[in-house]
Amino acid sequence: MKLLRDLRHGRWLSDADEAIQRGELDGAAELIQAVLDADDDNADALHLLGRIHLFREEYDEADALYTRLREMDPTDEIAQENLRQAHIRRGFQARELGDLQEAELRFSAAIELDPTDAFVYYNLGCAYADQHEDHAADAFRMWEKAVALRPGYTDAHFDLAQVYFHNERYDDAFPHYEALVKARPDWPAPHYCMAVIRLKRGDTEGALRGLRDAIIINTGWARTAAADEHLAPLRGNPEFEELVDAEAIISTQDISRRVLTREDLLRDIEELGGSAAGGE
Repeated sequence: MKLLRDLRHGRWLSDADEAIQRGELDGAAELIQAVLDADDDNADALHLLGRIHLFREEYDEADALYTRLREMDPTDEIAQENLRQAHIRRGFQARELGDLQEAELRFSAAIELDPTDAFVYYNLGCAYADQHEDHAADAFRMWEKAVALRPGYTDAHFDLAQVYFHNERYDDAFPHYEALVKARPDWPAPHYCMAVIRLKRGDTEGALRGLRDAIIINTGWARTAAADEHLAPLRGNPEFEELVDAEAIISTQDISRRVLTREDLLRDIEELGGSAAGGE
């Protein structure tokens, strides 16, 4: 009798799995519940129900269910990973709502389940950064952790470089721009910022070389260079004037006020596919 029941339940769960794949969640839930009514500790049924909760963004229910599965079997890696994903998604929701406490709680819970995931550290850092100066040090700490775990993590390198650059910590910013150039040689902003830093170090030749790289990739950087007070020492240099002449039609008054801005650094991202990085 038990064998027949198990076969029937196995068929129902197979049908439920196929229904989930087709997006027929209500029908799948009915089949799963029929199995759980007879065997409320059926791990296969609970896993399928957990998938439905995740699809429906029912994260409280998913949290409770996958926690239960891990209590039933502490070695259940699928339950652990799906619980982690539920925490990550809740962290994103909390960040969108501006709820730092909840975002920190959820991302930290995900980190406890996998302390090697640079993606989660980076996004926890972004949640801290949303609070501006109040949690700047925490944001830095998380982004640095992300880079340590994934040396090629361009999102984290970019954010660290920006903050260092705009706080005039140029030597700290430079290695992050180097990492960006290595990972994304087609992105002009890092070439440009490295040129600014080289100029501040007294390396005029290196600065001009970096500017040329940036402008070859995107000629719009010529306009920024012509107006950027960081590059004022290059004005009058024939090579510099040749680089910016084709694009720069800017009044003297504008030049006297202009400095490199965050918008300058970000403007190429959309052209390069909507993101500065190879994020997950």
